[in-house]
Amino acid sequence: MITINLGTVEDLLPQNFYRISRFHVINTDFLIKVDRKTHVCILSLDGANYELPVNYRNIRGLKEAKL
Repeated sequence: MITINLGTVEDLLPQNFYRISRFHVINTDFLIKVDRKTHVCILSLDGANYELPVNYRNIRGLKEAKL
């Protein structure tokens, strides 16, 4: 557990991390799909898929960060 805000943590992370919402920062190496219609990104880790909500303002940036 840390007591600094997520924006500060985000600045310390390498390039392959991207903030998708107020509460989530993801590693884009595990990103497999971004659904613009439902505002969800799908991550895959060890054969399991995880869906996380994406802020509508961050969807375009997320797709560009993955390219």
